[in-house]
Amino acid sequence: MPLSEKAQATRTRILDAANDLFYLHGYNATGLDKVIQAAGVTKGNFYYHFKSKEALAEATLDLHFESRKKDIGEKVLKPNLSPLNQIIALLNLMSDLQKKQHADNQICGCYFGNFTL
Repeated sequence: MPLSEKAQATRTRILDAANDLFYLHGYNATGLDKVIQAAGVTKGNFYYHFKSKEALAEATLDLHFESRKKDIGEKVLKPNLSPLNQIIALLNLMSDLQKKQHADNQICGCYFGNFTL
């Protein structure tokens, strides 16, 4: 059964808060209470959407993976590009992401790397 608009908004707030905290502090340094507080939800709201911190982490990683997969598919793995041009396209994509971070004043580096540290 699909989530109501209100429930989806709550889930998104939790994911956004966790995403920001995991990005800045990593998984281990981010407590569940910090996520709940940053999202402005109750523990009950959290557990309605995610069974654990691990499930939340998996959801944030899935979002980032899908986003990068989409970017790489659209910008790098084009059938008309030679392998060399695919590498160049990948480097350009990474450069564009870095420029976006600088423009947004959010120089956080690699989500996956920060998450694991």
